[in-house]
Amino acid sequence: MIVGICEVELHIWNSLSLKDKRRVMNRIKDKIRNSFNVAVAEIGDDNVWQRARLGIACVGGEQKWVERIVNGVRELLQKEPDVEVINFWIEWR
Repeated sequence: MIVGICEVELHIWNSLSLKDKRRVMNRIKDKIRNSFNVAVAEIGDDNVWQRARLGIACVGGEQKWVERIVNGVRELLQKEPDVEVINFWIEWR
């Protein structure tokens, strides 16, 4: 069993309030879950309205499959017009 764990730090463009941040982040989390069937949670920067941290976990039987999913999540986030990926860390277990 291979587990890919990602931590993503995002800058949210045009967010003027926590409500704006929540709207953008809920949409992005749903999009990631629906596209890749992975676990996604906000893990930090709760009270900062232009920053967000996401934790993403993927479990699979083969390393290549998990790598493909993690890379797909990274590409999806990089194409999002409302956010900028500041950091993207991956850990394998």
